[in-house]
Amino acid sequence: MSEGEPDSSRLLKDLERRVTELEKQGRREEALRFYREQIFPAVRERFVEQARDVLCGKKYQYLVLTTGKTSEPLVLSVSAFRPRKAYFLYTEGSERTIDDVAEACDLKIRDVERKRVRPSESRDVYKAVKDIVEEVGGVGKLAIDITGGTKVMVGGCSMAAALLRADIFYVESESGWCMGKSRPGSERLVKLENPYEVFGDLDMEIGVELFNEHAYTGARGIFNRLAKDGINEPRSRTFCLLSEAYECWDRFNYREARPKMEDVLRRLRNTPLLPEEKVHTLEAQVSILDTLKRNQKENLSKLLRDEMFTASLVCDLYANALRREEQGRYDDGIIRLYRILELISQSRLARGHGIDAGSVKGVPLEAAERFAELSAELYKGRREVPKKLALMDGWTLLLALKDSELGIGSLEELKALKDITQRRNLSMVEHSNESRDRKDFQDFEAFTLPFIRKAVPDLEERL
Repeated sequence: MSEGEPDSSRLLKDLERRVTELEKQGRREEALRFYREQIFPAVRERFVEQARDVLCGKKYQYLVLTTGKTSEPLVLSVSAFRPRKAYFLYTEGSERTIDDVAEACDLKIRDVERKRVRPSESRDVYKAVKDIVEEVGGVGKLAIDITGGTKVMVGGCSMAAALLRADIFYVESESGWCMGKSRPGSERLVKLENPYEVFGDLDMEIGVELFNEHAYTGARGIFNRLAKDGINEPRSRTFCLLSEAYECWDRFNYREARPKMEDVLRRLRNTPLLPEEKVHTLEAQVSILDTLKRNQKENLSKLLRDEMFTASLVCDLYANALRREEQGRYDDGIIRLYRILELISQSRLARGHGIDAGSVKGVPLEAAERFAELSAELYKGRREVPKKLALMDGWTLLLALKDSELGIGSLEELKALKDITQRRNLSMVEHSNESRDRKDFQDFEAFTLPFIRKAVPDLEERL
């Protein structure tokens, strides 16, 4: 340690050694408490001093912050700017961070405004920033901190700030110290002088993030724009095509997805842009698409007699439902789970009994009579086997045929199926303007999953 080293630097190094020792000893909670109580206050004080030189005496009355799940950088920013009002752009998973920042910075309720945005929608972020600028009367006394949040949030915020000519800042630090914290003393406030310089790389990162969140249409738009502008070719062109392929697949348009995926593989063989294991995954997916695209060329009942085709289709629908859950589109996810239950019954009828659910013929008399009796128990009135089977009809007919191979072996189980599907149908009618929550989806999934596992024994390997 040099003679001329400032006292604050020596203090931080001493404290850093202490917390590192605690972490190595497995005393993580104690280490975190020590960091919060002993290290971070010194970091905060030093950061505020450094920020004065960056701000050059300019006073910003309003501060917009993109909010992730880490509070420390936002606490540093609010401490340096000391705004009259702080606007936090947040997603469903990051609202808790706002409470932590408000407590640490002693912000009153009137000092804080929360703007919730969707994690995959940069347009939400752009609109939120634009609304804030209009609310405060322009950008003259407003600063934007893009340190936290997802890349989509950061991108939308940066673009809005650049177009509106607002000042953009971020907290730079040396990451990877310990416990997920930045190295104490490395934090400093940086003003982004020309945000347009970073848009190419930032857009590419946003596109990748959107793709990983299954927002394929948004990802395709970004990669397509980059490709047209000649930025990061051939990566942007290949990723645009890959997004198109998954976009088609996500809409169950297997015939269009298949050649696009093959084109992506051809490009990757010429220019390796992805790890080899990712390329192998894409090759396997082309084989899956070969199976699935038969659905658009052949009679469905005939296809459902093919066990491999049924398993591929059920698995694809289930993966699609899980993607809808991730996106918060629970209604869409439940519709796909409903279709899975329908398909499994149709497949069993076709494969085990030669019955086409879309044009029913040749049901044995004994089974037809049993179907009428079961219908009377379910609906308080006898019903004949219809020519076209809906979900409940299919499972009722399977029970009437004494076929319990895929999950329904009693009237009680049939009533349980009726109960959960009826709740779904009533919800669609009575609450058509209200979205259901994650629990609704999870309840329906929990009921459906045992049926899926029977139809697709190797489900985990396929997903």
